[in-house]
Amino acid sequence: MSPTYDDMGSVLNPGCFRTHLPPGASIPSCMRPSEVYLPPADGLLLGQAMKPPPLGYFLDGITKSVGDHLLRRYLLAVHPIARCVHWPSFHAQYISFWDNIHRNNEPRAPTQALVFAAWFTAAVSLDEQQVQMELKANKADLVQQLQLGTETALSKANFLKTTKVDTMQAFIMYLVQ
Repeated sequence: MSPTYDDMGSVLNPGCFRTHLPPGASIPSCMRPSEVYLPPADGLLLGQAMKPPPLGYFLDGITKSVGDHLLRRYLLAVHPIARCVHWPSFHAQYISFWDNIHRNNEPRAPTQALVFAAWFTAAVSLDEQQVQMELKANKADLVQQLQLGTETALSKANFLKTTKVDTMQAFIMYLVQ
């Protein structure tokens, strides 16, 4: 029997493409999420059921130096692989984000979504030891905090209905993780 190929020329695994599974059969391993899969929060796609927490809730422990560190990590580890933003434009939005925070103003929701998505993907790209040594934090807690911050900001930015490019960029960055 000759192998079957997909559109990209890769050999298809015939066990992964059954049209149905008999009752009691398990899902093929190639269809299961990996151990690093991070499921979205329940309210992300259908909208938050209650008023989202204030931005300060998600900035707890995220100082400007921690944010800058995560942004550098994003630039080095994520941006070269998945260019979701124009770097000079995004960097200007990042500076604006912190300017607003320092003036006690809440940044625009799309800007919050972009910044948190960059931080989130950066945190996911770090290993546990790097997070502990460089950021003095627990990776699981940091990733969860940034994931919820990203999801909340995306929800505030109405990512399912938006036509704003920066909101869509943030959603794509979120999906990249």
